[in-house]
Amino acid sequence: GKAALFLESLLGFFLADWAGLLLAIVFTGGLLPEFLRADWWNLLRLHQKSTALMLVMKTISILLLSLGFASLTTGICWLALNLGTGTWHPQFLWSIPMLCEQLMVFYPISVFLAVWTRSTPVAITGTIAFWGLCWLMNHARMTFALPETVTSGGVVELFYWLLPKPIDFSLIMADLT
Repeated sequence: GKAALFLESLLGFFLADWAGLLLAIVFTGGLLPEFLRADWWNLLRLHQKSTALMLVMKTISILLLSLGFASLTTGICWLALNLGTGTWHPQFLWSIPMLCEQLMVFYPISVFLAVWTRSTPVAITGTIAFWGLCWLMNHARMTFALPETVTSGGVVELFYWLLPKPIDFSLIMADLT
């Protein structure tokens, strides 16, 4: 009962939150720089499609691939856990769209870095570094929002509202699973 629910929450956290997102960034980060190689462009140019359309289609295909991967891994974990414990908690499956949603927030950074540098390591490490910066800003905002603090941290407040909020995402995940 409660132990199975706790284990599902823990697995959901790792599958759809920071660990799952970082794995998805590493997995998808290497796909776009490869796509931008000259031989790919020459092959794709035979069909006379615009560069922007090709980039959008590549991004959609990567997001669909990520959705399939998230569905497969989450579904297998959910099925194995529930067959083992005999309790079925469908809210665990919320981790599938939550992972994809968070990937859609951070993947454009990976696309930008891949297009700008044509480098897989830069696309991956840059996106993870951006995620880390967003996490730190989210944490700083939560720290400054405590009643004990005297200052509100104007710069922190500004960046909190401008950047994605990974910790807030974690809190939403915790409520859903």
